[in-house]
Amino acid sequence: MIDVDDDGQVVAYCVGGLVLDVPAKTLPALVDWTVEEARLGQARLHRHGKDADPVLVLTAAGFHS
Repeated sequence: MIDVDDDGQVVAYCVGGLVLDVPAKTLPALVDWTVEEARLGQARLHRHGKDADPVLVLTAAGFHS
């Protein structure tokens, strides 16, 4: 889950309790950070498969922050 507080600080809450500061300030930058820098996503399930990209879900609450 990615959250933005009242001061504009963006934080990603990940599986296993990992918390990351997110430097992205725009949606395209967030997508780039998620895939390229943070390397979030699911590892391949089978040796002939490929790693899965992360899923970003935008909610109405996210637009009102």
